[in-house]
Amino acid sequence: MVVECGSNIGVSILFFKSLWPDANITGIEDCPDTFALPKKNVIKLPGGTLINKAIIDRHQVVRFYSSEISVLGSSNPLRGGGESHSVEASPMSEFIAGYVDLLNVDIEGSEIAAFAELEASGKMPLIRQMFIEYHHHLPGETNRLSTFWGRLERCGFDYDLRAALPKCSGDFQDIVIGATRRD
Repeated sequence: MVVECGSNIGVSILFFKSLWPDANITGIEDCPDTFALPKKNVIKLPGGTLINKAIIDRHQVVRFYSSEISVLGSSNPLRGGGESHSVEASPMSEFIAGYVDLLNVDIEGSEIAAFAELEASGKMPLIRQMFIEYHHHLPGETNRLSTFWGRLERCGFDYDLRAALPKCSGDFQDIVIGATRRD
């Protein structure tokens, strides 16, 4: 089972299906405009499910910001920019019904809240591996990277990091985290 939070246009779902043709894959994408692309790209794949929702820590409606000229979007208006849409949101734990071989996460700044809820739900032990794009130094937000790493360690994950240095200290930075459950 693969769960992907932040499917964007569906390229990674196609990649996962090429690696594991028999895998069940749930792809979740929040941007209403972008969701049309994975739906079109993935609709014919067996074992695939697509859901148009945002991932956060609870059921609610959130404001989502995106632009017609970019596939980037976020619930942070300083990150997503452009137009505002109302989007239905759910906690990540709702999509973890059993063992998950891979949880792929790119939720544009909602990582802290989403993973706090996932830990509280007791479902972290069901996940074998994670590939996470963590968004560091988001405009208008407090840095909480150590909180995120602490949660992974507390929940029994080892992790590897990859990041490029920002142009200036304090600038936005994507940090890629590969996390594997300790045996």
